[in-house]
Amino acid sequence: MQESASGRQPADTDFSAIEVILGLGANVGDPARNILDAFAAIAGDVLQEAVLSSLYVTEPQDVKAQPDFINASCRGFFSGSAFDLLKKISIIEHSLGRKRAAETRRGPRSIDIDILLFGSMIIEAGAEVDGEGCWLRIPHERLKLRKFALVPMLELKPEAADPVTGEPFSNFVKKLDQQGIYKYDI
Repeated sequence: MQESASGRQPADTDFSAIEVILGLGANVGDPARNILDAFAAIAGDVLQEAVLSSLYVTEPQDVKAQPDFINASCRGFFSGSAFDLLKKISIIEHSLGRKRAAETRRGPRSIDIDILLFGSMIIEAGAEVDGEGCWLRIPHERLKLRKFALVPMLELKPEAADPVTGEPFSNFVKKLDQQGIYKYDI
Protein backbone atom coordinates (compact mmCIF):
# COMPACT_ATOMS: atom_id res chain seq x y z
CA MET A 1 0.00 0.00 0.00
CA GLN A 2 1.42 3.40 -0.93
CA GLU A 3 0.93 6.81 0.61
CA SER A 4 -1.70 8.68 -1.37
CA ALA A 5 -1.24 12.05 -3.01
CA SER A 6 -3.34 13.63 -0.26
CA GLY A 7 -0.65 12.81 2.30
CA ARG A 8 -2.72 10.12 3.99
CA GLN A 9 -0.63 7.43 5.61
CA PRO A 10 -0.91 3.75 4.70
CA ALA A 11 -2.86 1.93 7.40
CA ASP A 12 -0.71 -1.20 7.33
CA THR A 13 2.57 0.48 8.28
CA ASP A 14 4.12 -0.77 11.53
CA PHE A 15 4.44 1.86 14.26
CA SER A 16 6.16 1.77 17.60
CA ALA A 17 3.94 2.68 20.55
CA ILE A 18 1.67 5.26 18.94
CA GLU A 19 -0.94 6.97 21.13
CA VAL A 20 -4.49 5.91 20.33
CA ILE A 21 -7.93 6.77 21.63
CA LEU A 22 -10.74 4.25 21.45
CA GLY A 23 -14.45 4.87 21.92
CA LEU A 24 -16.47 2.21 23.74
CA GLY A 25 -20.24 1.85 23.80
CA ALA A 26 -22.83 -0.73 24.85
CA ASN A 27 -26.57 -0.94 25.51
CA VAL A 28 -27.38 -4.67 25.71
CA GLY A 29 -27.09 -6.91 28.78
CA ASP A 30 -25.13 -5.08 31.48
CA PRO A 31 -23.64 -2.23 29.43
CA ALA A 32 -21.46 -0.80 32.21
CA ARG A 33 -20.02 -4.26 32.94
CA ASN A 34 -19.45 -4.80 29.20
CA ILE A 35 -17.49 -1.52 28.98
CA LEU A 36 -15.40 -2.42 32.04
CA ASP A 37 -14.76 -5.94 30.71
CA ALA A 38 -13.76 -4.55 27.30
CA PHE A 39 -11.41 -2.09 28.97
CA ALA A 40 -9.86 -4.86 31.09
CA ALA A 41 -9.14 -6.83 27.91
CA ILE A 42 -7.75 -3.75 26.16
CA ALA A 43 -5.55 -2.82 29.11
CA GLY A 44 -4.42 -6.41 29.56
CA ASP A 45 -3.51 -7.29 25.99
CA VAL A 46 -3.82 -4.40 23.54
CA LEU A 47 -2.79 -0.96 24.84
CA GLN A 48 0.13 -0.05 27.04
CA GLU A 49 -0.52 2.46 29.84
CA ALA A 50 -4.27 2.27 29.16
CA VAL A 51 -6.58 4.64 31.03
CA LEU A 52 -10.37 4.74 30.97
CA SER A 53 -12.56 7.84 31.06
CA SER A 54 -15.66 8.19 33.19
CA LEU A 55 -18.71 6.31 31.96
CA TYR A 56 -21.55 8.28 30.39
CA VAL A 57 -25.21 7.49 29.77
CA THR A 58 -26.21 8.54 26.29
CA GLU A 59 -29.56 8.59 24.54
CA PRO A 60 -29.49 6.72 21.19
CA GLN A 61 -28.64 9.12 18.36
CA ASP A 62 -29.64 7.36 15.16
CA VAL A 63 -31.94 4.42 15.89
CA LYS A 64 -34.08 5.91 18.67
CA ALA A 65 -36.13 2.81 19.61
CA GLN A 66 -33.47 1.11 21.74
CA PRO A 67 -32.09 1.34 25.29
CA ASP A 68 -29.74 4.16 26.33
CA PHE A 69 -26.04 3.53 25.79
CA ILE A 70 -23.17 3.58 28.23
CA ASN A 71 -20.14 5.19 26.59
CA ALA A 72 -16.51 5.79 27.52
CA SER A 73 -13.12 6.31 25.92
CA CYS A 74 -9.76 4.78 26.65
CA ARG A 75 -6.35 6.11 25.82
CA GLY A 76 -3.07 4.24 25.58
CA PHE A 77 -0.18 3.27 23.35
CA PHE A 78 -0.24 0.62 20.64
CA SER A 79 2.62 -1.03 18.75
CA GLY A 80 1.43 -2.05 15.31
CA SER A 81 -0.71 -0.77 12.48
CA ALA A 82 -4.25 0.58 12.66
CA PHE A 83 -5.45 -2.68 11.06
CA ASP A 84 -3.58 -4.70 13.69
CA LEU A 85 -5.47 -2.69 16.32
CA LEU A 86 -8.79 -3.16 14.51
CA LYS A 87 -8.26 -6.94 14.47
CA LYS A 88 -7.49 -7.02 18.20
CA ILE A 89 -10.53 -4.95 19.17
CA SER A 90 -12.74 -7.07 16.88
CA ILE A 91 -11.64 -10.16 18.83
CA ILE A 92 -12.55 -8.43 22.10
CA GLU A 93 -15.96 -7.40 20.73
CA HIS A 94 -16.63 -10.98 19.62
CA SER A 95 -15.54 -12.37 23.01
CA LEU A 96 -18.09 -10.07 24.68
CA GLY A 97 -20.95 -11.32 22.52
CA ARG A 98 -20.96 -8.92 19.58
CA LYS A 99 -22.31 -10.46 16.40
CA ARG A 100 -22.06 -7.82 13.68
CA ALA A 101 -23.86 -9.89 11.06
CA ALA A 102 -26.97 -10.12 13.27
CA GLU A 103 -27.07 -6.43 14.27
CA THR A 104 -29.07 -3.51 13.02
CA ARG A 105 -26.68 -0.79 11.85
CA ARG A 106 -26.31 1.72 14.73
CA GLY A 107 -28.72 -0.40 16.74
CA PRO A 108 -28.41 -2.30 20.02
CA ARG A 109 -25.11 -4.01 20.79
CA SER A 110 -23.33 -5.72 23.63
CA ILE A 111 -20.15 -3.76 22.89
CA ASP A 112 -18.80 -1.44 20.22
CA ILE A 113 -15.16 -0.37 20.14
CA ASP A 114 -14.17 2.31 17.62
CA ILE A 115 -10.74 3.70 16.83
CA LEU A 116 -11.28 7.44 17.25
CA LEU A 117 -7.68 8.59 16.87
CA PHE A 118 -4.49 6.78 15.87
CA GLY A 119 -1.79 9.30 16.72
CA SER A 120 -2.28 12.24 14.40
CA MET A 121 -2.71 10.02 11.37
CA ILE A 122 -5.38 10.37 8.74
CA ILE A 123 -6.26 6.92 7.43
CA GLU A 124 -8.77 5.91 4.77
CA ALA A 125 -8.23 2.37 3.62
CA GLY A 126 -9.98 -0.94 3.14
CA ALA A 127 -8.98 -4.32 4.52
CA GLU A 128 -10.35 -7.68 5.56
CA VAL A 129 -11.13 -8.24 9.24
CA ASP A 130 -12.72 -11.47 10.48
CA GLY A 131 -13.33 -12.58 6.90
CA GLU A 132 -15.28 -9.43 6.06
CA GLY A 133 -14.23 -6.41 4.07
CA CYS A 134 -14.18 -3.19 6.05
CA TRP A 135 -13.29 0.43 5.51
CA LEU A 136 -11.18 2.13 8.16
CA ARG A 137 -11.44 5.90 8.56
CA ILE A 138 -9.37 7.66 11.18
CA PRO A 139 -10.22 10.01 12.67
CA HIS A 140 -13.62 8.32 12.96
CA GLU A 141 -15.81 9.87 10.27
CA ARG A 142 -18.60 10.91 12.67
CA LEU A 143 -16.43 11.90 15.64
CA LYS A 144 -17.04 15.65 15.30
CA LEU A 145 -20.82 15.06 15.43
CA ARG A 146 -20.92 12.72 18.43
CA LYS A 147 -20.85 14.27 21.85
CA PHE A 148 -20.93 10.77 23.37
CA ALA A 149 -17.50 10.17 21.79
CA LEU A 150 -16.03 13.66 22.14
CA VAL A 151 -16.82 14.25 25.83
CA PRO A 152 -15.09 11.10 27.18
CA MET A 153 -12.22 11.52 24.70
CA LEU A 154 -11.62 15.11 25.82
CA GLU A 155 -11.73 14.01 29.46
CA LEU A 156 -8.64 11.91 28.68
CA LYS A 157 -6.98 14.32 26.24
CA PRO A 158 -8.37 17.87 26.54
CA GLU A 159 -5.91 19.21 23.96
CA ALA A 160 -6.91 16.70 21.24
CA ALA A 161 -7.21 18.29 17.82
CA ASP A 162 -8.65 17.08 14.54
CA PRO A 163 -5.72 15.76 12.47
CA VAL A 164 -7.51 16.88 9.29
CA THR A 165 -8.11 20.54 10.17
CA GLY A 166 -5.98 21.10 13.28
CA GLU A 167 -9.06 22.50 15.05
CA PRO A 168 -9.36 21.50 18.73
CA PHE A 169 -12.10 18.92 19.26
CA SER A 170 -13.32 21.05 22.19
CA ASN A 171 -14.57 23.56 19.60
CA PHE A 172 -16.79 20.90 18.04
CA VAL A 173 -18.32 19.98 21.42
CA LYS A 174 -19.37 23.60 21.93
CA LYS A 175 -21.27 23.55 18.61
CA LEU A 176 -23.34 20.46 19.48
CA ASP A 177 -26.60 20.33 21.42
CA GLN A 178 -26.81 18.27 24.65
CA GLN A 179 -27.48 14.97 22.80
CA GLY A 180 -28.67 13.39 26.05
CA ILE A 181 -25.25 12.65 27.57
CA TYR A 182 -24.89 12.42 31.35
CA LYS A 183 -22.15 11.10 33.63
CA TYR A 184 -22.91 7.58 34.86
CA ASP A 185 -22.41 6.76 38.53
CA ILE A 186 -21.29 3.19 39.12
